[in-house]
Amino acid sequence: MLFRRVFSIGLAIVVIIAPGLVPASAADDDRPAAAAEAARGKTWNRPECERDGSPLLATDYCTPPETVREPAATPNSCVGAVFCDATYEEMEAAGFDTTQMRIDDRQALAMIQEDTSAASWTLDSAQAASAAFVYGAWVNFHLYYNRNCRDTVRKNNYCGWLYHKYTASSNSGVLTTSYPARSGNNRPNDDWVKNVGPIPNEYKWKWGFMNGSYRGYEPDTRTSFDPGKWRLDPWSVTRNGVTRGAFEIHGGSGRSDFWVAPTLGCIRLPKTSIQSLKSKWDTRTDNKKNGAYVYIYYE
Repeated sequence: MLFRRVFSIGLAIVVIIAPGLVPASAADDDRPAAAAEAARGKTWNRPECERDGSPLLATDYCTPPETVREPAATPNSCVGAVFCDATYEEMEAAGFDTTQMRIDDRQALAMIQEDTSAASWTLDSAQAASAAFVYGAWVNFHLYYNRNCRDTVRKNNYCGWLYHKYTASSNSGVLTTSYPARSGNNRPNDDWVKNVGPIPNEYKWKWGFMNGSYRGYEPDTRTSFDPGKWRLDPWSVTRNGVTRGAFEIHGGSGRSDFWVAPTLGCIRLPKTSIQSLKSKWDTRTDNKKNGAYVYIYYE
């Protein structure tokens, strides 16, 4: 079924703790994780670990601990999506060309089916007991040259979309939820220009990981990220002596609102689209802790 929604405003709260300090009010079950982060000096989430091209990105300095406590799950939502849980045929009926999309999905779908057969996804007991079937998901970020520009930003003649795609163990086919998106200056030829071009497309990126450690969704109300973000792994990549990294999928508000401002290379969605994507992360991405991938495609 297709949905067209009006964007709304949400709010997330993040508490920033000075390096080496553990809040006195931390709950008992949080203390081991808090102590581990304090012992590391919490360097992994310092500003220098979110700076494109920083020489520290691939080092232990920017490697977080394995422990993570994500925010509460969000019910499945289509607010902020242009197409929601749509089949290829439904998207085509709405005037959206899916020819290249079908080609792009084949590799990801093959990996999802292989993972399903291997039963390699880790579910908690409550989820496993209640699940009628298991969802395997991936994400595509696609820059189109002067087409598919309705409902998104056109920048340097390119228009960006982020697609959350999933299939179920019941073999129900691929369903796509589409969000307006942008990355850097949207110009593919600049993808190795630090702090300017979009995220490089030579890699598949692990969604919600940082230097091999699972981080999941992180609320972040700073203007550049509001209401939150997912980090993308590898956290640092190098080609021909040029290093880029610290790429994320995040929101933005105020002077960094999606419709107003480009990024330094990260993938930005409107604020309400981040909230909807989080709901897909929580309810339609059962493979997230094993590795749901982000694929980048440029025309």
